[in-house]
Amino acid sequence: MEIPKGNFETLKRMTPGLQVNLGDATLLSSLRAVSQGRRVAIIDNNRRSADKIIHELEHGIPVFSFLSTSDAERKVYASIDAKVLQDPDRAKLMREVYVGVWEEAKNKLGLLTFVESDIKDAGTYLRDPLFLADQVTYYYPSPVFDPQFPVLELAGLVLKPNGTLTVVSENHEVISNFNDLAGPFVTWSGFEIRGQDEYLSAYDIAWGEDGHYRTVVQNTDGRLAEYIAAVKSGLAFRVMSFLGIVR
Repeated sequence: MEIPKGNFETLKRMTPGLQVNLGDATLLSSLRAVSQGRRVAIIDNNRRSADKIIHELEHGIPVFSFLSTSDAERKVYASIDAKVLQDPDRAKLMREVYVGVWEEAKNKLGLLTFVESDIKDAGTYLRDPLFLADQVTYYYPSPVFDPQFPVLELAGLVLKPNGTLTVVSENHEVISNFNDLAGPFVTWSGFEIRGQDEYLSAYDIAWGEDGHYRTVVQNTDGRLAEYIAAVKSGLAFRVMSFLGIVR
């Protein structure tokens, strides 16, 4: 079984109720949303790993077992390997969480589409606002390697007016960067203590034992794209980009 492939033209046919999950090749958030009957598009450049996770779930293989046979993929998911798979209790928890979500989602995979694209490339391709999605999520981006500003650009292009971008991270600086860049469009930001809430991704199991930082950015009246474009053209942004402060 493979995740249905799609492109940005496909997304236009997935409304209403579309949720776009950025960087979710680990699939947990997307499978949970599908299990709840939502249409979901994943934008990520690592479709192969996502298909391997589906294969493992379909055949009863412990999830992320494929990391043991691929040095390259183990490097990509190093924190999952080190913090979860090497910890018997966390590994057991992760596999139970995935299997539980899979049982609810496996007959609804027609609601899921995988757009294999780098986030930066996606924003460059779209250019003009499409107003497709009610919600965009970006869970546990790497504080060092994953893009930040291009996520806001892309969210401004795909979110419907008053739709929301939700960013979650174990790293306070990541959330602060999004808050600084999105400015008046941030509607809520803070630290959420881990309770009985559902795990958002495999990285949430790795890093979110005590909780996580969250920020919510709203495309108020459809003006986020215009605001982000203005920020990008400003001198301060160009200086910060040159210095490598903004990714």
